Amino acid sequence: ITGNCGKTRLSLDILYYLIGWGEVNCALVTVPGVIGPDTWLREASKFRPELSISKIYGDKQTRFRLLEDRPQVSVINTEGLVHLLCERRKVKVGTKIKIKLVPNEELVEEFASQFQAIVCDEIHELGNHRSTSTELIDYIASRCKYRFGLTGTPFGRDPHKLWSQFHIVDRGATLGHTLGIFRAAYFSEKRNRWGGYEYKFDHRKEERLRCVLQNRSISYRADPKDL
Repeated sequence: ITGNCGKTRLSLDILYYLIGWGEVNCALVTVPGVIGPDTWLREASKFRPELSISKIYGDKQTRFRLLEDRPQVSVINTEGLVHLLCERRKVKVGTKIKIKLVPNEELVEEFASQFQAIVCDEIHELGNHRSTSTELIDYIASRCKYRFGLTGTPFGRDPHKLWSQFHIVDRGATLGHTLGIFRAAYFSEKRNRWGGYEYKFDHRKEERLRCVLQNRSISYRADPKDL
């Protein structure tokens, strides 16, 4: 869902009906930054007070304790999610040993099993398919029956960022199951001076891409007076 259309309110309405139909017991909302979760709580109290919604914050023990209450909607910032489900480990990178945040697979699996729906607010922040946060949320999304991504601007100049966003939402149905498939369809490939490859978007295929994106996305503007 893209555009200036009251995305948070719309998502709360969708979750409310899915929960009412018995399709969803618990939903997860991820949002970047420390302010985002508070926005969701304010919107919920204003438009959907019927929902039990909880902000997941604090240290690890506090966060897990809040999740034990099984709110219908759990809201957590992306950075907090990484902190909750990852641990610092020594990882060999080339010839060096570095300390990196690595997902705890058992913990991630247990966490993901709680949710039947996920909403990724500002999903364009997950445009880097190699980042820990994107990989983590992508896996959690794979365990959910319902998946939604919200953004005002899905990408800037680099359409590469679209792939990971759509993969989170539809598991490759729109842009392919791998980034390589997406590149082969919409980019030109060129070997650079360092022996690697560079990919440049083929603007002749821009209209074709726009049509394909309509498969699992909706974008519109609303009159602020209607919100």
